[in-house]
Amino acid sequence: MADSKGRVLVTGVTGTVGSEIAARLIEEGYAVRALVRSASAPELERLDVEAVKGDLTDSTTLSVAVQGVDAVVHAAAYIGPDWERARAVNVAGTKSIADAAALAGVKHFVHISTGSVYNAGDRTEITEETPLCEASQNAYSQTKADAERAVRAAADRGLPIAILRLGMVLSAHRTSVWGPKLIDEIRQGKVWHSDDPVNYIHVRNIPDALLLVMQDARAVGEAYNLIDGTVPASAFFGRIATWLGEKHTEPGRAPGVRRVVTEKIQRLGYKPRYTFDDAMAELEETARSSGWV
Repeated sequence: MADSKGRVLVTGVTGTVGSEIAARLIEEGYAVRALVRSASAPELERLDVEAVKGDLTDSTTLSVAVQGVDAVVHAAAYIGPDWERARAVNVAGTKSIADAAALAGVKHFVHISTGSVYNAGDRTEITEETPLCEASQNAYSQTKADAERAVRAAADRGLPIAILRLGMVLSAHRTSVWGPKLIDEIRQGKVWHSDDPVNYIHVRNIPDALLLVMQDARAVGEAYNLIDGTVPASAFFGRIATWLGEKHTEPGRAPGVRRVVTEKIQRLGYKPRYTFDDAMAELEETARSSGWV
C-alpha cells in the first residue's frame, strides 16, 4: 500500500486499543508498522500491517522499529499486578521507545495513557492539570503515571508528543478487560460495586481522538482526558449479570461525584460517534455467540 499519509508505528496491535487504532489508521490511508513479540496473532492476519518483531523491554529492537516512520502510537502496556513487570514494560519500555523515536526524528509520538494516573484525592473535578499520582498502591496506575513522566522527559529533548488519558474502555475485543474478560469474571461469581461511577469510552471512538491530536498542531505537548460519559456501575456490571442470569445484589458504595473534564479534547473537535448502548449491544452479542448465556 502506498504511504499516502505516512507510516505509523503502533505498539500493542494485538490488544484491545492498539488493534482498533491500527485498523482505523489503515482505513484513513496510513501505512502501519506493528511492533510485535510474536508474528502469530489474529489481528496480524486480518490487518494489512508490516509486522516488526521487537519488545519494549529490549531497546535494541526499538531503534530498528522506529526507523522510517513519521509517527509512533504507543498503546502497549502491562495491566497486571506484578510491580516488576509493570515497571519494566510501562516505565522502562515507554522511556526506551520514546527515546528511540526522538533519536529517529519522529514527527509525532502519541502516548495512550489512562485516567487512573491522577492523584485524585478528594477532588470533585479532574482536569488535565490535576497532579499525577506519586505513590499509588496500584501497579498499573503508578507505572502509567511514571510512563507519562518519561514521555515528558523525551519531549524536553525535542520529541513532539501528545497524551490521551482514557476512561474505562468498552469493547468486545477478546483481550478487553472491560469486555469478554469482565463477562468471564462475572460468570465466575465476582461481584462488582453497583453504585460507583463508571467513566467510559467506546473503543471505536479512540481513533477519532487520536487522529485529531496527530493532525492538529495545538495538540503538541498536551495531555487530554478522553471519556464519552459517566454511568452508574449498575448500568454496566448489573446488565452483564442479567444476561448471564446472575444476581447482582452487592449494595455498593455511595455514588461518586467526581467529574472528569473533557472540554479540552472537545475543543479539537472530538465528538463520540459510538454510544454506551452500542458497546453494551456488542458485548451482549459476544456473550451470546460465545455460548455464555
